[in-house]
Amino acid sequence: MTTAQLQQTSNWTLGADPQDDYPLPYTYMMNLPQAGAMPLYRLTGGSLLGLTTLAAVVYAGYQISKQRAQSQGRHTNRSSQAQPIK
Repeated sequence: MTTAQLQQTSNWTLGADPQDDYPLPYTYMMNLPQAGAMPLYRLTGGSLLGLTTLAAVVYAGYQISKQRAQSQGRHTNRSSQAQPIK
């Protein structure tokens, strides 16, 4: 747990008359992630949905290209499979 203390000073007026400065002390307590570590709570919601969708699209493209490569053979020329125009 990391704590940080700071003090904010407010300068204020009442009408046009300046008033005394008012100090406000703050103490922050926070947990910081380890350096170089990606916290899993950041990888939720929309970002996780986007990464899952991207992975699915890439995998589907890989499967389609693999299927085409197997059906055409290793040295098939696409122009030789074209039908002549009548």
